[in-house]
Amino acid sequence: MADLVLEVQKHGNVTESLTSIDADTAINASTAVLNNMTSYYTTTISSTATRNEAWERGLFNLAEAVSFSVAIGVMVIFGLVANLLTIAAIVKSRKLRSSPFNVMIISLCVSDLISTANSPFVLYWKTWGVFEFNLPLCFCKSTLSIDIWTNAVTIQHILVFISIRLLAVKYPRRMKDFTLRKSKIAIFVIWVEAGVVNLGAMAWSLHKYPSGSLSPTGKSCSVYGPKSPTLRMFTYITWPLYFYLPTLIIVILTFVLVRILIKRRSLKQQAKKIDASIRKETGALVQLSFIVASFLIGYLPDFGYRLTMVITSLLGIKFYGRGPWLFSITSHVFVRISECLNPIFYNLGSSQMRKATKDLLGIEDNKRSTSTPIETKSKKKENIETSIPISSSKDKTRL
Repeated sequence: MADLVLEVQKHGNVTESLTSIDADTAINASTAVLNNMTSYYTTTISSTATRNEAWERGLFNLAEAVSFSVAIGVMVIFGLVANLLTIAAIVKSRKLRSSPFNVMIISLCVSDLISTANSPFVLYWKTWGVFEFNLPLCFCKSTLSIDIWTNAVTIQHILVFISIRLLAVKYPRRMKDFTLRKSKIAIFVIWVEAGVVNLGAMAWSLHKYPSGSLSPTGKSCSVYGPKSPTLRMFTYITWPLYFYLPTLIIVILTFVLVRILIKRRSLKQQAKKIDASIRKETGALVQLSFIVASFLIGYLPDFGYRLTMVITSLLGIKFYGRGPWLFSITSHVFVRISECLNPIFYNLGSSQMRKATKDLLGIEDNKRSTSTPIETKSKKKENIETSIPISSSKDKTRL
């Protein structure tokens, strides 16, 4: 057969030229290229059809995805600014940064900062990239790993914080043993052990599929099939230890702490003696109550979602569809709300924190200077005049 020149353009970029070959070779080559093109475009069309079906028929629609994106975007900006301001206010104040409890608040703010910065990628994984995760593989592995890591770090901070507060109420003299150095050691241990356990396991098991239709979970960024049984056993063991049991302990300790403080305050009031220790205990109670309330508001829905995943997995029930998606995205929104509330509650529960924040922002406290400069000068002049002794009438006659 005469010279055959066949040009096949693959995906719009690669051009192959077949010259001076027989008909059979040309046909085989063209068939292989056409099969590759068919496979590529079939995958693309399948992914697009799956996404359109989710938006139009079942999982979520475009308006919902945009609404959640805007709301979370606003909360991300506020959370980043508010937590950075809280950290700066504590670090700038020598008195605040010398407290072991305030150092733990700084660590909590750092956890919220990391979680907030990671939030847009979690949102993308739940909505825009659920069927076709177009970000690199490192984002697929890091997004969920960081989300689990920061959740574990936050709950352990809250547990240590409330435990120490309870010990401070029961044994106030022993609180001197909880020094700034011990607080930093506890923070370091929490970050490291939570990171080693959760970051390593999640990063190891996650995989990016070309399309959600090829994934066993229906999501493009998902657990790799052969590693799924190992990760499932890992979650059965670690999630109760890191999430559910600590949350239950926090709720119990909160009721115990409130009961002790109310009882002690009532005894003091019956004695008609309210000293500085009562005010200090009341301030500690208010701040701790705010912190725990914010934690429960933000993380109970998220833990409920994770617990539902574990239960349905144990029972062999498929947990997929619009209901689970709404449960998942709503729990994510509540976590963002908690990260926005935390800096506000830190300031509401501590007058020293409010003062440090005002000083950082350059807001003058009205209680400090209620008089104008002219009034202060006149007061000084009056004080000088009244301090001069008035001569008696005998002294005047002598003159």
